[in-house]
Amino acid sequence: MKLSFINRKQITVGTRFREDYGDLSALVKSIETVEIIHPIAVMETGKNKYKLVAGGRRIQAFDTLEMVDIPCRIYEKDTDPAKIMMAELEENLRRKSLTPQEELANTLALHEYLMEKHGEKKNPTDPNDPGWNASRTAEYLGKDQGNIAKELSTAVAAQVFPEINEAKTKDEALKIYQNIRHKHDKMIKADEVRKQVTETPERIRKKALMDSFIIIDVFEGMKGLPDRCADLVELDPPYAIALEKAKKLKSESSKVELKEYDEISVDEYFTFLPKLLKECYRVLKKDRWLLLWFGIEPWCSYEMDEPSGFRNNLITEWLIRAGFTFRFIPCIWDKSDGACQTMSPKVNLARSWEPFIAARKGQAFLHKEGRYNIYDYKPIPPLRKVHPTERPIDLTTDMFATFVPEGSHIVIPCCGSGNSMLGAHNHLCSSVGFEINAARKDDYIIKVEEGTLGDFTSPTTEDK
Repeated sequence: MKLSFINRKQITVGTRFREDYGDLSALVKSIETVEIIHPIAVMETGKNKYKLVAGGRRIQAFDTLEMVDIPCRIYEKDTDPAKIMMAELEENLRRKSLTPQEELANTLALHEYLMEKHGEKKNPTDPNDPGWNASRTAEYLGKDQGNIAKELSTAVAAQVFPEINEAKTKDEALKIYQNIRHKHDKMIKADEVRKQVTETPERIRKKALMDSFIIIDVFEGMKGLPDRCADLVELDPPYAIALEKAKKLKSESSKVELKEYDEISVDEYFTFLPKLLKECYRVLKKDRWLLLWFGIEPWCSYEMDEPSGFRNNLITEWLIRAGFTFRFIPCIWDKSDGACQTMSPKVNLARSWEPFIAARKGQAFLHKEGRYNIYDYKPIPPLRKVHPTERPIDLTTDMFATFVPEGSHIVIPCCGSGNSMLGAHNHLCSSVGFEINAARKDDYIIKVEEGTLGDFTSPTTEDK
């Protein structure tokens, strides 16, 4: 390799793995001030013809400065293409970070070239087999074999699934791909369960439990229910609190799950929740209970309403307008034995509980008299959740046993993970639930299939 000045018109940039060169102003200023520290790299392609190998940002800066003669390191015409690809990869990895998509695409292109050059390795355990595989690419790049395999699979999948290309980091791209694979595997598994034709008593009961989880818009689902058909309604609506920002996320997996969460905007909430509460009141029998999960902020903040002074907070106002009566002393799910979180640990205490209101239509009475209003249940470990706000089945079983007897019918308008339906089943109650996301039902079907009738439980550890 030699050094020389080459006329800019003789250099072809060609297709580059890097597509986003970022802000070049600082680089242009640096070249103007201290001239060129690092020459670009080119490969000779013919007489007085060269192709850019490394230095895409610099050549863009040279063009901005209208430079004519550019200092270059010159690769000979017959240089191994793998070496050329490595030069671009190393150049980019050591300077402005590649986007996740650019790095994955570059790695895949290098792997495919080396596979074509050496042929596929026939016997992975034979050190004398001259063929190529992902393990050799990992060794070539000095990377972990497992990680390279994931990167290559993700790069291939990115050509089919555009959501991978929206990732902000490589870890997020890998996690999105894993999530796609996981959802596909669950879909296949759930379809296999659906196709079972064995009519044993257990199979009939499980199928009925699966069929009670209905994929439909919540208002369409509620519209299909007759008046006064429910002994209890458990309502766990979205909180309209921008959950992805509100939660302190510990893993890329959690971030991916939250992106699929069906959140509602603040503006929509002023129509959504009052309308849904009225539907809940309609389907409840007389003298029955509504259990409403809610977010304290901002929906329970008191606001000055001149000239009448302080008014009810919005949650209580909407409940009253729907026709419910209640004491605003909420029931508490205490999850202090599990993870507590705060986005501002320097100023805010970590929150370890969630509230729900027990509201009445008419004169409802507790089934379990004298029970205190604290429910102590450890939350489901984050990596075992199938839904971002999933609650443990044992919690819902205990809740329902507090308010209604066995044999009751429970309506669950926003059933999410389906755990409340399994809690209802554990308490020997029938239920119906509505969910807009079809993938949630696949998770639910698998839980029903793998669980034990009358004794469904949630995982308590990260280990599967």
